[in-house]
Amino acid sequence: MQKQPVIGIPAESRLLAGSFRNSVNEPEISGIVDYGGTPLIIPTRHPELMANYLPLIDGLLLPGGPDVSPILYKEEPAPGLGDTDLLLDQSEIGLGSVWKQNNRV
Repeated sequence: MQKQPVIGIPAESRLLAGSFRNSVNEPEISGIVDYGGTPLIIPTRHPELMANYLPLIDGLLLPGGPDVSPILYKEEPAPGLGDTDLLLDQSEIGLGSVWKQNNRV
């Protein structure tokens, strides 16, 4: 039997019933499973740990989510800016950087 590719998905942190939870939208999970993959949800509250996930995954899905924090590009929040998640942004940037450094792009 052929090994299913493991696809990492960074999770958003959401406040549910008074506790923060790591979550990924079901369509992303279903899409990976429907095409023969195994999803691996990656918690994003500790961006410094992102490199540790690289050996565990064969692919990476960055599904989008909240607006990108303007802090990352040294700007002030603009009117109409939606919710941001700096740790999610930092984690996704870290994952993408490590992925690229390891020639997995």
